[in-house]
Amino acid sequence: MKKYQFKCLLLSDVVLTSVAATEGFHESLDYIPGAKFLGIVAGAQYEDLLGTNKQAVLDLFHNGTVRFSDALPFVDGEKALRVPLSWQKAKGSDDGMIYLHHKLTKDVRQKLQEEGKHQLKQERGGYFTPASNKRLTFDQAFSLKSAYDKDLRKSEDGKMFGYFALRAGTEWVFDVEDDSGQYMDKIRSILEGKHRIGRSKSAEYGLIDITPLGNVPEASVSIADTSLLIYAESNLCFYDACGRTTAQPTAQQLTGLQDAAIDWKNSQVRSRNYQTWNTKRDNKDADRIIIERGSVFCITLPDDQMPDPDFYKRGIGAHRAEGFGKVLINPSFLTSDTQQYSKHETKAKPKLHADGTITPNDAEILEAIRQRYQRSQFPSELEKQVQAFIRQYKPVFDGLSNSQWGTLRNYAKGLPNYEAFHTMVFHTDNGFMYRGVSEKEWKKKERRELLEEFVKDLPKDSRLPFLVRLCNQMPKPKQRTDELSN
Repeated sequence: MKKYQFKCLLLSDVVLTSVAATEGFHESLDYIPGAKFLGIVAGAQYEDLLGTNKQAVLDLFHNGTVRFSDALPFVDGEKALRVPLSWQKAKGSDDGMIYLHHKLTKDVRQKLQEEGKHQLKQERGGYFTPASNKRLTFDQAFSLKSAYDKDLRKSEDGKMFGYFALRAGTEWVFDVEDDSGQYMDKIRSILEGKHRIGRSKSAEYGLIDITPLGNVPEASVSIADTSLLIYAESNLCFYDACGRTTAQPTAQQLTGLQDAAIDWKNSQVRSRNYQTWNTKRDNKDADRIIIERGSVFCITLPDDQMPDPDFYKRGIGAHRAEGFGKVLINPSFLTSDTQQYSKHETKAKPKLHADGTITPNDAEILEAIRQRYQRSQFPSELEKQVQAFIRQYKPVFDGLSNSQWGTLRNYAKGLPNYEAFHTMVFHTDNGFMYRGVSEKEWKKKERRELLEEFVKDLPKDSRLPFLVRLCNQMPKPKQRTDELSN
């Protein structure tokens, strides 16, 4: 088997939504599906091979002989992995200590209680680097788009949507595996260079540059215990006996052993609906129920049987050609009693000086202390601002329906910053308050202009929290609002 690694540099923002774009906004996937790289190769070779070498078509794109993995973040020369769902941390603690769900015995929990760590919460989302022990977070770019009316030569009414995107300049890494060894040179020549993937790739999004990194040695799988921890490095897809996708695979599908059993109590598994689009046919494929990367299965093995390490070399489950099915067996980050990870920082850590002089790094510390104090005062100040607005402008907004406040609240809660909110709500061409039924409601008594001006005068970091709280309070009866302000 040949395994080759590639680096993918985003030359522009890349939009990879998991659902169809509708009015509103949807976050991009936080990885690049292997199906995108399979599609690049298929676009260059499928038609030519279909008439001359049907076996090559099956090997490259269908039967899993060649497998295109998902692209994951590539930081300082190291591939990051999705945070395992078995990781838990003490609520309110910043010490970076991670505790494993399947190792939280009664004695361990009692010890944590004595240390003041009374409640643990599951770690969800984000990535980590196993070698350098860093936790990674990636923010996504946001932009507002609308359909174009070519007859009127303007934005089409009622067809507005927001795009979240992976940011340009980030680096990602993926592998291509070829069991036969005969297709790798051709795949490498096709993938190398610039391509476009994702949504709106004919416009401003989706430009990437792929660079070959070299061969990857085959990893060995070691199984030497009666229990097995299976970490989903990629998404997993399994079919039941009726041919339907399922989020509850059998132990035999996970190990190849009929007598193995899944310890569901100690497993941590998340599933979701997975939608696909076939560009060649310009149509959707059937939706799948998949198990998300980062899930952890705990398996109890029979005393006299061990899974064959070769069972995991080509991945498990279905759709392996497009990146599904990659797992790690008993990885170190799931077997040690505790883990400690630091947040990824691009700046040098502040240094303290005994002579009391203020340096740029010390100034950063003082600024952090000041901001922390301001955050502690934030809720009470915010409530004062909300109540001041209600007392002054309650008559202006009387009669505005609860659904209008609810929609405004959803925008304030769901959007990442005030700039995106302002575009989605106050934009004079297609903003929420300037179209449809909402326009009739908000233009009365100049409600939208009044609210926009009031919010503009607030500190930038308090605008969205103010709007969320205001939307909660304004629909309440007047007497109840008066009670809250007293």
